Amino acid sequence: MMDGSCQSKLAEEELRKYLFGNRTFHYWNGRLENLLVGVEAEYIIHRKGEPGSLLRKQDFIRLIESLVKVGFKKNMSPNAHPYRVSKDTEVGFLSITPDFAFHIVEIALPPRADINSLTSLFSETLELLDLALGSLGFERSKSSYIPCEKSAYDLVELHEHKSFSETSRVNVSNEFFTQDFPAKIASTHIHLNIGSEDSLKMLPALYELEWYSSKLFSNSQTIEGQVVHDIRSLLYRDCLGDDYLLKNVPKEIPKNITEYLRLYNSSPQLFPNKSFFPVKDLCLIRPTSVGTFEFRSADSVSDPKELLKIVGFRIGQLIYATNYQDNPIDRRNTWQSESHIFHSLEKNQSPNLEKEQQSLRRMISSIQSIKEDSNWTSTIPVIGAA
Repeated sequence: MMDGSCQSKLAEEELRKYLFGNRTFHYWNGRLENLLVGVEAEYIIHRKGEPGSLLRKQDFIRLIESLVKVGFKKNMSPNAHPYRVSKDTEVGFLSITPDFAFHIVEIALPPRADINSLTSLFSETLELLDLALGSLGFERSKSSYIPCEKSAYDLVELHEHKSFSETSRVNVSNEFFTQDFPAKIASTHIHLNIGSEDSLKMLPALYELEWYSSKLFSNSQTIEGQVVHDIRSLLYRDCLGDDYLLKNVPKEIPKNITEYLRLYNSSPQLFPNKSFFPVKDLCLIRPTSVGTFEFRSADSVSDPKELLKIVGFRIGQLIYATNYQDNPIDRRNTWQSESHIFHSLEKNQSPNLEKEQQSLRRMISSIQSIKEDSNWTSTIPVIGAA
């Protein structure tokens, strides 16, 4: 159990300024033609043919040198991530960074306004990464989960990571408890430039369809003979505990800044040594300080076509939420209840199939009602056919 009793409380104006006061990307203003899509793609890296032999710190340092040879640069500024390399392209700035541990490698692509530049950049960056990894005898795993012991990997030695690793969280008897769980998972995060204080009211409707993401975009994992879906959510449940309110699908989904602030100030500190924002939002959908909403539940993907399916689904969620933000299905009886989430993930069953089907019908109806053509329209019918 984490102790948050002594933490200082964040003021509403501080949170408002942090999330919405200095956006990096323009706001979409309710129009698909203004939509930007950004991608953070994470991968587990291991030696070729040896899933248990993970990329270690010294290997990542060699990887940096290989990437520098193909046009990436180290950021030498004092406050930069010490192991991040980046590259300026004709469509924007991209980076490759080790996440919580050196074997979790993240590609961050600049938000794009069209399908072609997004998929081209994704493919080209993966090709460069794979060439660099291959030259060192490593490869990307096809799995999004690695059940490894702590001795098998090296944490990135950032102060906040060390603080997180040492923070006592919950009873280790929980079924999916694992120390340093961020070192075990890799995901595909999609950013849409829809972040604003007013957009918070869309969160209940956005979450109304989040159950479908685990069915479409989860690489099912077999853990001790049990097939599970969306391992990230199960790890968050068992590693963070009931008192951490900003995880997975919140029991009370915030619809405004006041409700969001209450969840933040009521959650224990994951990073108690950080002077600012020691609590981290680990929800499946969250606002960011650059002006986006980040959708975080999909597993790793390598195929651009699979990436576009995820993008299309997220845009479909957005269209649905704009139509039904004032009239979501009763959340007390939908997948948004935590017991429903985990019954669905662990057993691959749907206790509220009727409600789920109702959500899908409304989503398809929303998609079919689109009259606006845009650079993203062609991705969306993938969902109507799913």
